[in-house]
Amino acid sequence: MFSRLVPVYDRMNRVLSAGLDDRWRRAAVRGLEGSAPVLDVGAGTGDLALAMLRGGNPGPVILLDLSVEMLRAALEKIAARGLADRVAAVVADGEHLPFRDRSVSAVVSAFVLRNLEDPSAFFRETARALSPRGRAVFLEIAHPPRRILRWAFHLYFFRLMPAVARILTRQAGAYEYLADSVQAFPPQTEVCRVLEASGFPGATFENVAGGVAALYRGVRR
Repeated sequence: MFSRLVPVYDRMNRVLSAGLDDRWRRAAVRGLEGSAPVLDVGAGTGDLALAMLRGGNPGPVILLDLSVEMLRAALEKIAARGLADRVAAVVADGEHLPFRDRSVSAVVSAFVLRNLEDPSAFFRETARALSPRGRAVFLEIAHPPRRILRWAFHLYFFRLMPAVARILTRQAGAYEYLADSVQAFPPQTEVCRVLEASGFPGATFENVAGGVAALYRGVRR
């Protein structure tokens, strides 16, 4: 499904987030400038990696995704900006990371958690692969705490967004899946609880855009 979306993926991210997704990515990687190597799980077309490299991280940034087509698009985009020597790409599953214990300094992801079969398995794998005091940052669509914003958000995601996707991409089914995955995803406090139980004591979350999205942060014990 994601491989079919590659030609329209970036444009739809801009449209569906009202242009805010780049700002959210920059917020996610802020403070990780000195962390290397960094593992970007579910790297997609490379926007999170680009935010990190442009923010001063020296790399390497390792792009990991199950979709070869997504990774190919990411590498082409990064190469076009003269940054190809600061990245590598791996086709793999986030719940079974092909890395040695304590081998990376930071793990990041954007809009990946709700697509995982078992987020707790991913968190445990993240803790295993991170060096001591290594940091994890996960950006994900969330549940706005204020009732009026939650109502407007749900109206947009479950009613308007599939219609927009149908017009712009002819891939409405994929975006109906997106809406369903958001609806099924647990609230922010529950995600933090699972993150803490998976090797990140004191994990925190920060709502962005009123809770339309959230940044989850943890430090490996």
